[in-house]
Amino acid sequence: MVLKIFGALLALCGAFVLFDARRLVKTYFDYGEENNATTGMKVLGFFVLAVGGVLMIF
Repeated sequence: MVLKIFGALLALCGAFVLFDARRLVKTYFDYGEENNATTGMKVLGFFVLAVGGVLMIF
């Protein structure tokens, strides 16, 4: 049960990073290539979302 709750929270965080990547990059990072940083954040959000989804299965 705890693993499912943790997985759901992890998936929620991943979805948040995935959909708000550009806003997060503008707010928290001073990075010259904003498009590359946004792409990296979206990839990170996708993997976190996938790991959270897998944890909810088990």
